[in-house]
Amino acid sequence: MRVAIKWVMLATAVSLLGGCGSSDQNDVASTQRTASTSTSTSPSNQPDVTTTTQADASPLPPSGTIEAGTHATNNFDPRLRISFSDADWSLPTEDRVDSVFLDYEADPTAAIWDAKYASAQVLTNTFDDPFLPQQVLTSAAKAEHLVPIPEDVPGWLRRLGATVTDPQDLTVSGHPALRFDVTWEALPDKAAAACPPGLAPGHDRCVTLFSVQGGAESITTTPAIGVREQWTVVTAASTRILLVAGGPKETFDEFIPKAQTVLDSVVIG
Repeated sequence: MRVAIKWVMLATAVSLLGGCGSSDQNDVASTQRTASTSTSTSPSNQPDVTTTTQADASPLPPSGTIEAGTHATNNFDPRLRISFSDADWSLPTEDRVDSVFLDYEADPTAAIWDAKYASAQVLTNTFDDPFLPQQVLTSAAKAEHLVPIPEDVPGWLRRLGATVTDPQDLTVSGHPALRFDVTWEALPDKAAAACPPGLAPGHDRCVTLFSVQGGAESITTTPAIGVREQWTVVTAASTRILLVAGGPKETFDEFIPKAQTVLDSVVIG
């Protein structure tokens, strides 16, 4: 599950695909997931998964349940239109200029590692260490660790130790995109320090891959082991947007078609 450090003491991880890139020595950052197949297609034959039109959309609520229908982000730049076929999705907080997080069938009594979620975020910065401890991530000192997200997002994740499926070429809202799955099979002991307090043994290994709100907040995958994510990295003009859908590995195959229906409806701009 993705946790934005400010919201749930970190309260939400999208991610959906974040950007970053400096040199390879700065590629010690973090992760998130995405489903995929390994066959690529030529640009002229790439499937465009977007099904939404540019019709009028109602604004997303500031938080809480999202009613069925097409909704537009309030703050995210570029503007997104997203369609929902039912009211099973909700917002933990209002969309931001560079991120929006969605919970599926949110249950406040459920364990954090059982959460199913989706997100969109603008890819800009990551951290030079994906396992920075919480005391750094929740302080001004984290700004010293910001580095750009590399252009090769799948390669970056693999260098960090993630298992990444072969990317699939497609288009989203008319823009070129890559889709792939991300999982973490093992993490070093220091990954425990990246987690918020109170996680049960076996669920206390986390990675922090992204910064949002100009670096003021961090997004952590909590816990990383046991979670699978589908990442779709969309290049819209000079902006990279990451769409992420994730949840427990055991229920991922059942959940991902529901999440894909929402993320594939995204219209950019």
